[in-house]
Amino acid sequence: MTKSQKNIMITGGMGFIGHTLTRLYLDAGFTVTVVDNLISHYTHAPLTKYRMEYVDSKKVKLVQSSCSLTWSITRQLNGLEPRSIIHLASHPNQRAVERDKHGATSQMTSNTHAIAELADQLGARMVYVSSSMAYGNFTRMPMPETEPLNPINLYGLLKAQGEDIAHMVCKNTVVVRPSAVYGPGDTTDRVLGSWIKSLLNNKDIAVFNPASLLDFTHVHDLVQGIKQAEEYGVAGEAYNLTRGEARSLAEAAYLVHKTVGSLGLVHMSDEKLERVPQRGSLDISKARDHLGYKPKIDLMAGVKNYVDWMRRYSHVY
Repeated sequence: MTKSQKNIMITGGMGFIGHTLTRLYLDAGFTVTVVDNLISHYTHAPLTKYRMEYVDSKKVKLVQSSCSLTWSITRQLNGLEPRSIIHLASHPNQRAVERDKHGATSQMTSNTHAIAELADQLGARMVYVSSSMAYGNFTRMPMPETEPLNPINLYGLLKAQGEDIAHMVCKNTVVVRPSAVYGPGDTTDRVLGSWIKSLLNNKDIAVFNPASLLDFTHVHDLVQGIKQAEEYGVAGEAYNLTRGEARSLAEAAYLVHKTVGSLGLVHMSDEKLERVPQRGSLDISKARDHLGYKPKIDLMAGVKNYVDWMRRYSHVY
């Protein structure tokens, strides 16, 4: 095989973060191989179609496959090795994991192991996209990468285990840890998307544990950080890729409500959701120093961008 410095493989490349990252690499002149089983097509067919149309298919090699079928993936590379494999294929959040505990436990572990082996065999870098959920309850504010991982839910546990697997199997692995990602092209399963959808329809929203803090990160900032980690990250290291500025759920809800201009009401509830860790800001100084990571989109601008997209594309989510 021939390795190209302008060729990248992205697993889960038709997912929310994946398709946004694919577009970023295409705009930078890369050839992208997307590995995706397209299983979300069966539950979100219009959104999958939107994502596939959004990406210039003429520049993308789409391998519709499970990540565990590495022999099939390798055969379809047609002799062109990627310089890096960015592993995004996963159950997207804790809610999805709770709906499919056995499947998530099996697939997230086995797929990460298979892709790490493939990266090692190809002599490629692996970028493993983990989650701030791997930390569990934050023990410092802002939370640095040096704190131990102590997840309190299954999603966080599987992400933390995935980090260990990736590092063990592929020595040239870089880990990134996002938090509370939002923006155009997502489903409405996450909190901001769910609120926006309800408020656009003038329905009330409920905010559970409104004082809790999240480091909301716009997807465009995140994918830029992932690209920088792929190029400049130090093997064996982990990097927080977030906005670096936590906001309370109450503040975020009122900002969404004001941006939408909805007749729906915001209801606050002190009820705490089960197995949701106490979080806050993450320390992004390491990513800034090593990678040149500089998130540009604050929550106000990001919410406006997301609301505008959801108004325009209400037929796809």
